[in-house]
Amino acid sequence: MHGIVSRQPLPGYRLGLEADADGTPRLSFAPSDEGKAAAVRKPRADAERNRIRLLETAKAAFAEKGSGASLDEIARIAGVGAGTLYRHFPTRDALVAAVYRNETEQLVAAAGRLAETQPPVTALREWLLLFVDYIAAKHGMYELLNSIVGGTSDL
Repeated sequence: MHGIVSRQPLPGYRLGLEADADGTPRLSFAPSDEGKAAAVRKPRADAERNRIRLLETAKAAFAEKGSGASLDEIARIAGVGAGTLYRHFPTRDALVAAVYRNETEQLVAAAGRLAETQPPVTALREWLLLFVDYIAAKHGMYELLNSIVGGTSDL
């Protein structure tokens, strides 16, 4: 594969247009190599639970209230202090990107898991239900996601 265009749409991810060996163009969205060399310390279990609660709460808040969702309210509903939220996600953009990344990763993982464990029609039906939930969360974050990737096109 030869990269034709590459752009980093979200921190830690790369969006590219590649060509197969026969020249057929293909869009790719994958984790970037940025930061892999640095040693990564595994977070404590309670810190990881807080992070997950924040992501789930933020997803619901952005789906319901859009980009105007209050970060302090997200922290309160998640049962953590504002300092904990900002330690994990220093900016609103960082939180939005993390929610989007988490939802995308879950959607991709679910496709493989469902395809391996369910009959095709059941797998497709269950994946489509997950996809609808994903779209609902993304819809509330549209303006923020658009500003992160620096464009005016639909995401």
